[in-house]
Amino acid sequence: MRYTDFLEWLKTEKGMNIRSARDVISRSKRALGLTKQPEIDEESMQKLVDSIEYHDFSSCIKSQLKRSITLYQEFTNSVQKPNNTREETQ
Repeated sequence: MRYTDFLEWLKTEKGMNIRSARDVISRSKRALGLTKQPEIDEESMQKLVDSIEYHDFSSCIKSQLKRSITLYQEFTNSVQKPNNTREETQ
């Protein structure tokens, strides 16, 4: 994972303070450990839900883990795609 870039993206694009952004990073790492993956990808959410340990967590923790995966996927999609929306609307 590109932790430094992800942290900056969370702060600038999502308006998170440093502590909240670091919490998301921590949850992302935890999700990777549960899914036994080196990187979050399109299969991560399903692998997380399928993991045995996931079902032992409270609904709050489950929600936070899912959100961290969603945010990282959003980050990778935004970095991979050029930002042409501004040019298209002008």
